Order: sequence, then structure tokens, then C-alpha cells
Amino acid sequence: MENEKCFCHFNGYEVKDAKARSNIETLETSINSTNVNLSVVKKDVEALNTEIDEINTLASDNKSGIQTNLASIETLNLSVASLKSDNEANKSSIRELNTKFDNVVEVSSNVNDLNTKIEENKSDIQTNASEITTIKSNISSINSDINTINTNVGVNTSSIETINSNITSINEDIEEINNRKFNYIEGEVKTNDVWIDGKPIYKKVLNVGEFSFVAGDNTIAHNIVNFGTLIDLKIRNVYEHKLESQYYVWSDYQSITIDSSNIIIGASNPSKFINMFIIIEYTKSTESGV
Repeated sequence: MENEKCFCHFNGYEVKDAKARSNIETLETSINSTNVNLSVVKKDVEALNTEIDEINTLASDNKSGIQTNLASIETLNLSVASLKSDNEANKSSIRELNTKFDNVVEVSSNVNDLNTKIEENKSDIQTNASEITTIKSNISSINSDINTINTNVGVNTSSIETINSNITSINEDIEEINNRKFNYIEGEVKTNDVWIDGKPIYKKVLNVGEFSFVAGDNTIAHNIVNFGTLIDLKIRNVYEHKLESQYYVWSDYQSITIDSSNIIIGASNPSKFINMFIIIEYTKSTESGV
């Protein structure tokens, strides 16, 4: 019996060979499978394109956000620079406040020194007030004697002149006590006294404060305008580590000289005073005597 022949078509051609037909069928199956895979790949590509579009959208949004953040960072940088500038200004203000505080401390120390001098002067004033009271009592007694003389003896011109002279002398003593230089206000003061040449005598208190002497000459400016003749000079010191104070005169130092601008004190050894005052009595070169 003759073998049965099978036929198939491929791309419009009739295929009669069974093996070829089998290969064609396998190829068609493979093609169909490939088409299926291509369809899946196409869908995957479309999905991937969708994801890419979403990523691009997110990237665009993020870019806008980054730009916004950069602008915010720039604003913050400007704020930081402004804060740094304010901080420097505050540091300068703090330094100024510290300087003012130091000045307040110095003024407080000067006030304490003045209070000490006031207490010292109060004691002197009380003593002289007692002296004035005694003198007034003596005047009252003399006036009583005058009245007695006028009543019992009559007008005794010589005795009255003597008594009046005594009264005048007592009044001069009272005036001298009243004008005694208890006022130690810092600066220059014109006293009621006159020097032998008839020129008025001035007094000035220099508040030197803390002062360290060196061995040799030590110069201190007195700032007296039109300085004339030196009448007297006293130095009041408080030693370091020694609370009491005392007055010093010229003999306490090797030398003390004064010119139109400065006081020059010669010391044999170094020393330190925690509070120093110089009291000068003098006349003016521009004033004439009486």
C-alpha cells in the first residue's frame, strides 16, 4: 500500500514533506510563543514607560522642591549672617557695659573716700564748735565786765580801749576759726587767708588714688593754672596692707619740688599707697598783693 501523503502550507507554499511540515509546525508554535512573549514584553515596556513618566513627574516635583529648599537655605544663610553681625554688636555693647561698670566701681570707691574725709571733718568741726562756744562765753563775760566797769567806775577810756582791743582780738580768733580750712573738697578753693606779699592763698586737694613710688623721682601733674608761690604741701597716704592713714611733710621724702606743671617727689625706696591725697596751698602768679 502506498504511504499516505500529508500536505501543509507555509507562506503560500505547499509543503509536502512530512519532516519539513513538522519543522514548520514547530516553527509556527515557536513564533506564536514568541508573539505571546512580545505581547508580554510590550505590556512590560508600556508599564515601564508609565513608571518612567511617574519618575519624571516626581523628579520634576523634587526639582521644584529642591529649588525651594535652596531658596530657604539661602534665606537661612542670610539670617545666620545677620545673627553673626548682631552677635558682634552685642559683644561690643557688653564690652562698653563692662567699661561703664568699672567706672561705677571707681566712682563708688571715690565716694567712700569722700565719706571718710567728711567723717574726719565732722570731728574737727565739732571740736571747733566747742571752741567757738567757749570764746562766745568769754565775750559774754567780758561784756559783763564792761557793764560792771561802766556802772561802778564810770567811763574809763583806757580800760575800755583795752577791753575793746581784747574783744577785737577775740573776734579775729573767732573769724580765724570760722575760716579755718576744714573744707577739703577736691579741686581748687580760694581761702580767706593772704600771703606775706598780700596775695590771696588758694588750696587744692589732688585725689591721686593708688600710687606706686619708684626709687628716684616720681612726677605727679597738679594742673594748677597760673601757679605762683608754694605756701604749704601735705601728702596723705594709706599704705598697702596698712589700714591707718597719716600725713607726710617734706622731711618724709628725699626731696619734694614743684613747678608750674608738676610735683616731683624723690623717694629712696619703692613703696605703694592704696589711697593718696596731696594738699597744696599756693598763690597765683597773675594776681597782685594788697
